[in-house]
Amino acid sequence: MRKLVHTGLSRIVTYYGTIKFDAKQAEKIIWESIQPDELNRQEIEKNVQNKPVILLGWWVDHSLCPHVMAEDFIEDTKKDYKNKKSSWVQHLGYSFHFIVDRSTPYHDPNRVEEIGNSFMKRYEEGVNYHSGFKPGWRVVLGIVKGLTDTYVESMDLKEEHDKFEDVCESRWAEHCELVLKQFLDKKEEIKVTIESLRDSLQKVHEAYKAKNLAWLKNCSKEDFSAFMANIAYVMDLACQYVFQDRT
Repeated sequence: MRKLVHTGLSRIVTYYGTIKFDAKQAEKIIWESIQPDELNRQEIEKNVQNKPVILLGWWVDHSLCPHVMAEDFIEDTKKDYKNKKSSWVQHLGYSFHFIVDRSTPYHDPNRVEEIGNSFMKRYEEGVNYHSGFKPGWRVVLGIVKGLTDTYVESMDLKEEHDKFEDVCESRWAEHCELVLKQFLDKKEEIKVTIESLRDSLQKVHEAYKAKNLAWLKNCSKEDFSAFMANIAYVMDLACQYVFQDRT
């Protein structure tokens, strides 16, 4: 997601969630929630020649394992808060970021598997098409076809992903008050374990992973707001898990 959605969800949870933060803490958490993307952008600007490697690392964190990143930062937050380290604020903001990404379509490991399967299919097509060539050249030409076609498919997927996030931004600006209302109706103060938190994040992921740009454009304001409120709900559960023992 982009800045408006990341910061908007973080603002709802820090100001209206079950755990109360003072304004200074809340604003710092909100700011930290967009830093993973900001730091990645800054790194690319400083090391343009390494852009493919940097983007690969970002892609692994945000698409292959955002759930792992989210859980790691949640546990870091809990440990740092218990040890009275100020870094808990940063880690909570980072955990918010990856909870949002885990809950967002186009951030799914199965999409990566689909791309891998597509490469193998295109590779085999290339090998068979050039059956008149020597075996070594057939392999090379198959790899070239696989890489070329898969790259095109990946870029098409990225373009759709970017448009999805653009539409999310505009719909958030239009319906953020309804998102807040749905969150307030849904939030609850409960005992949260890391296992129950993990299950809740997985349920949101499963509910929305197959949604696409067409769904986002055409869904009702209630469905869009429920999508956002469900993510905020998991973020709130993360806060309860971290701070449930504080006095």
